[in-house]
Order: sequence, then structure tokens, then C-alpha cells
Amino acid sequence: MSVPTEIAPPEPPLASSPESPDARFPRAQRLLRRGEFVRVQQQGRRVHTAHFVLLMLRSQRPGPIFGVTVGKRVGSAVQRNRVKRLAREVFRRNKRLFPRDCAVVLVARPGADRLDYASVLGELERAQAAIERAHKQLRAEGPPGNGSV
Repeated sequence: MSVPTEIAPPEPPLASSPESPDARFPRAQRLLRRGEFVRVQQQGRRVHTAHFVLLMLRSQRPGPIFGVTVGKRVGSAVQRNRVKRLAREVFRRNKRLFPRDCAVVLVARPGADRLDYASVLGELERAQAAIERAHKQLRAEGPPGNGSV
């Protein structure tokens, strides 16, 4: 019996594949310092979903800036880290959901530890209209100034 030796050509990388430059999550797109998180949480616009609160503030840096906060009420350290990994992966693969000139902090609520990738993505997609309204309000306030990230 002969085995076919023909091999299918490799498929081109998708926009969400790790090889694509758009799908990376470089340091420039991360909120890293506590002061940045605090500023967004104090001055940003809020969008509520069933398992998350999104806080948005205009940013002087290019592209969307993202950070995740998961409190102890959500679960154990393992569960909290899983929620953070899921949220970052949703952001990394779906940057189109987030305004390009904003810093976004995603705050997880209790119950977020039971979600999977598709649930997190679906919840953020359903909140898209509210995210756009908050972004419109931020743009109406004027250009990012000293209070931006």
C-alpha cells in the first residue's frame, strides 16, 4: 500500500495568529504601573457587563492600551491568573473591540473565573455599543491632557 507523499502547502497566517504583528501584546500596549491603573480607574468612563467592568481613559500612546485587575473575591490565585490570561488573550486577538486612542482597564467581577474564551469574547462583543458611547464621550471632552495615560 502506498502512502501519498504530497504535502499540503502551509496556510498563510491569520490576523489573530501569533506570527502576525497585529496579534502581539508588546509592552507599549500594556498598563504596567500602579499609577496608570489608578488614573484610569479614577478618571475613566465605566462600562458594565455581567462579569466585568471596563474603565476607559484617553491615552497619549498610540494603539489601545490594556490592563487587567482581578480581586480576591473572584477566586484563588490560580483562578485569578486564569481570568487575567483569558482577558489578555481576548485583547490580543480582538484589538478591534477596543478604541485605539484609549487605555482600558478590565476589572473582573465574581463569577468571571467560570468563563471560557468564547464567553469573555461574547460578553465584550455585546458591550460594544456601550464601549463606543463611552469612547464618544471621552473624545467630546477634548484631546488627552495631563490626566491621560
